[in-house]
Amino acid sequence: MRISVVTPSYNMAPYMEDTITSVIGNLRAGDEYFVVDGGSTDESIEVLRSYRDRFCWVSEPDRGQTNAINKVIDELPASVKYMAVVSAEGLTDKGDQTHFDTPSARELGRRYALAMQKLAQRF
Repeated sequence: MRISVVTPSYNMAPYMEDTITSVIGNLRAGDEYFVVDGGSTDESIEVLRSYRDRFCWVSEPDRGQTNAINKVIDELPASVKYMAVVSAEGLTDKGDQTHFDTPSARELGRRYALAMQKLAQRF
């Protein structure tokens, strides 16, 4: 079962490293990871360049997160049945109780992957 993961991002440099390492640390052989950056003006591009051999990314103006996600969906082959979206800012504790800290996000990702594997077994 192949899973494609997309992260929409815009000026999220402080959170990108944690997001990227969390996602690529949970990918399996055959899984894909895409980051669609909306033309960031912070250090996001430098972070993305430092991982250039590990996943696909693009940085260009878009019309927000939904547009960024749809860019990836539109390019995926029909053979990709499962896709996940991981927010660039959702893996770091911001002290506001609405965002996951990195250990919590990794546990959530692990649980999500297990649920996806169980779902795939049903098909």
